[in-house]
Amino acid sequence: MGFADQFRYHRKRRGWTQQEAADRIGVSRSAVANYESGRKIPHKEVLIRIANTFEVSIDELLRDESDVYYSRNEIELDKAFELIRNKLGEMKRGEAEKYALEETKKLLLLLLDKNEITSASHIHPLLAHVEALIRQLEKTK
Repeated sequence: MGFADQFRYHRKRRGWTQQEAADRIGVSRSAVANYESGRKIPHKEVLIRIANTFEVSIDELLRDESDVYYSRNEIELDKAFELIRNKLGEMKRGEAEKYALEETKKLLLLLLDKNEITSASHIHPLLAHVEALIRQLEKTK
């Protein structure tokens, strides 16, 4: 993931339009479009403003190693799954299954809300399946 992808990711993560990002950084909307398309890379002063606006390091903006970039997200997911695993260990089987499905549903919705998932068409069928499983578990009680 190069600068263009990093820029787009951080802008969308905040829910900003290209114009909103341009206003906050102090550049034109067309400059933002050029950054995101990879046609241009900003000069040093603008790069510093972008890093400050997105609250990331310049190194992160310029990094082209997706494995390193995603490692922070993986660590957060590991922590979340560890908490869920601990809670599941304390529950009865039916409760544990329902809890696991509800947490999966929350995670999917969170990823959709944060634009972490690029294709919602892949997630909606999974979400519908999780909801169906939750309803099925509730009927068996």
